[in-house]
Amino acid sequence: MIVAGALQKRVKAYGGWRIALYVAAALGAGFVFLQEREANDIEDQFTPINGPAKLERAFVVETFPQSEEFSQLRLTSDGTYASLIITDLHGENILTVPAFNDIIELDRQVKKITTGNTFENLCAKTKGRCMSNAILDIINYNATEILKPD
Repeated sequence: MIVAGALQKRVKAYGGWRIALYVAAALGAGFVFLQEREANDIEDQFTPINGPAKLERAFVVETFPQSEEFSQLRLTSDGTYASLIITDLHGENILTVPAFNDIIELDRQVKKITTGNTFENLCAKTKGRCMSNAILDIINYNATEILKPD
């Protein structure tokens, strides 16, 4: 009762803004944990909890463990594997020498990016070498090769 009386005197003396401030501070502290509660996993959002696809994936992961050799065809989940898809912004044919020169230059720039690690350290590897782009391998990283039919 004494505490309630003291609180009542403070509210009368300083107005209701103090209570509003305390309530706002208490509720605002909860926003610190908001990001942890966000659902960012697409699989969890759009597939049934005990759906057959999850059971099948678990069977595949258990039966066929990943090896050191990377194969994008053997991925059982998206993981941390990334691809870069390039399109022509002007809606024209991307199979041109200037477009392929840009693609080769972009490939070179991506491989030069360092963030404490190099591309060589982070790339998906097969037989100890980074996976390469099949199309750029076919043209031997030479844009003029795109025009030469064999």
